[in-house]
Amino acid sequence: MVEDSDDELFSDDPEEHLKIENDFLKLKLQAELGGDYECQGDLPPEIENAFLKNVIEFEHQFSNASTKTLYEVLGNPSFEKAENLSDLQVEMAMAEMEELMLEKGIIVDYADEYTIRLKYAFVTEELFLKESPFFHVPGMTMHYIYEEFHPNHRLDIKRDAENFIDHWFEQDFNEFSNEIGKELVNANGEILTREELFAKLQNIFDSYTAFENASFSIDDISFDLHEDETGQGFTEGYVSYDAIMENGEQQHFEGPFKFYMQYESWWEIFYFVWPGFKW
Repeated sequence: MVEDSDDELFSDDPEEHLKIENDFLKLKLQAELGGDYECQGDLPPEIENAFLKNVIEFEHQFSNASTKTLYEVLGNPSFEKAENLSDLQVEMAMAEMEELMLEKGIIVDYADEYTIRLKYAFVTEELFLKESPFFHVPGMTMHYIYEEFHPNHRLDIKRDAENFIDHWFEQDFNEFSNEIGKELVNANGEILTREELFAKLQNIFDSYTAFENASFSIDDISFDLHEDETGQGFTEGYVSYDAIMENGEQQHFEGPFKFYMQYESWWEIFYFVWPGFKW
């Protein structure tokens, strides 16, 4: 267990003791749990120490946790179905339910705006039945995301469009630009890999030092899903920006943009029209 190192004094110098103990905890994490930990940045030893102990405690509890429904974890609370409650009653019931879940370190996150009635029905009629390995680590919270149960395709398409726009203005498309599909098709029907697209984009970015005075609006989002859980999506809007050249001159771009997307487990852009870009 983690406590093995708590009573052991590695050095009379408190800071040196923490550093040695942290190295010990890293070895413990790797040997017992197969984890490989690397500190990113110059983290203070006491912060890293607390983090390592929490990770090990989490892993130990997770491996020994019993599977329960959320309803059981909350102590089998009595509740009324959403359909039997007035608007005021469902609002009060949801507040009580959220307080009860928070006491157990459980939070439900929503990426979009939904009614209190829908949230209450989701928790009591769906999430209550969810079985998971439950345990409690002080200071840690378990998060459920509503959209993992009920995908919000319109929101996902909008995010992909916004991510593309952000990456364009930041002049930074890379392997983490997940809004771009692995393969794309141009107006002539030719297939390009995302790496080939990124090379084209970089050639454009190399011509300008920055994009300024940017503004955009997303005006329409539509999608069509099929029975095999695939689909096509589309979004369009309007964008305006100035491209700054190395000599300080500005080139203005303005006009409609369009993103064409496909869905296979998640949405990806496979073709687009964008002012300032030519296939």
